[in-house]
Amino acid sequence: MIRDASEEGNDGVILEGYTVRDLDEETIKNIGIGIYIRDLFANINFDYREEIDVNSIQRWSDRFTIDGTWENNLYNFYFTVINKLTSNIKVPFKLENLERKDDTAIHQAIREAFVNQIIHADFNIQGTLKHFMIQ
Repeated sequence: MIRDASEEGNDGVILEGYTVRDLDEETIKNIGIGIYIRDLFANINFDYREEIDVNSIQRWSDRFTIDGTWENNLYNFYFTVINKLTSNIKVPFKLENLERKDDTAIHQAIREAFVNQIIHADFNIQGTLKHFMIQ
């Protein structure tokens, strides 16, 4: 909160020395501008672990982390993990203005908690943005 209270803010800084070539083309196709540039925050790691029925031999039941199989940026991390977090939530049949509404209060709460974790993370320090799913 202290960093967010500064007059400069975190999202008003002009990034010098970067060009459009520093952005992931596939991510740009998906979201356009506002891409999270990995080189600027190289000390932050993304790590999602599902720890269901774990023991001393099996430390997690599912993991999504930096492993070279995906373009490592916040957009890709968010959408992969949010789908993992909400994939097993029941969706009752509900019509709203003649359209099915699949967004339940539980989906909204999970999204809110996950987004808050990302928003309030300090990307200027070394660390790991971790999200655990423990049952």
